[in-house]
Amino acid sequence: DVTDKANPKVLGRNSYPNVVYAHQGWFDAEQRYFYMNDENDEASGAVTEGTRTIVWDLKDLDDPVVATMYHGPVNSSDHNLYIVGDRVFESNYGSGLRVLDISDRTNPREVAFFDSAPVNDDGPGHSATQSGAWSNYPFFRSGIVVFTSVREGLFIVKVTDPTPIS
Repeated sequence: DVTDKANPKVLGRNSYPNVVYAHQGWFDAEQRYFYMNDENDEASGAVTEGTRTIVWDLKDLDDPVVATMYHGPVNSSDHNLYIVGDRVFESNYGSGLRVLDISDRTNPREVAFFDSAPVNDDGPGHSATQSGAWSNYPFFRSGIVVFTSVREGLFIVKVTDPTPIS
C-alpha cells in the first residue's frame, strides 16, 4: 500500500518449500491465481520430481497461500511463463516449450510440448541446465507461439486443439 508514499506497507507475503530463485509469474484472467516458477530449484536439486510451477491463490491479498504445486513430467529448469485463456505457456530450458491446461485452475495438466534442444536431454526431455527454451510470446490470436532457445535461435509453432498427454 503506497497511500502514504513516505511509508509504504507490504499487503501480504508468503513463501513456499525449497525456495531457491523465485523468478517470474503471471496471473490467470480473473487475477485470482498467480502461476510462478523458481528458476533454479530443479538445477540445485531442491526439486527432483519434475519441473515445478507454484500456483498461488491471491483471493485475500493479506494472506496469499499456495493453492497447489504442479510438477511436470520431466525435470527441467523453468524460466518464463505466460497465460492466455486456459493455457500456460512455459519456457522450460532443456525440455522446451510446455503447454498446460488450467481450465481447472488448481489442477494444471500438460497438453502439449515442443523440445527445441533435444540434444540437451539427460533422458527424454530431462534437463535441469540453462540452455534451450528461454522465453515465449503466446499472444497471437492465430494460436502461433514464438519462442527463443538459447543456442538454437527462434522457433515459431502453433498449438492446435491440444489434448492431454498421458
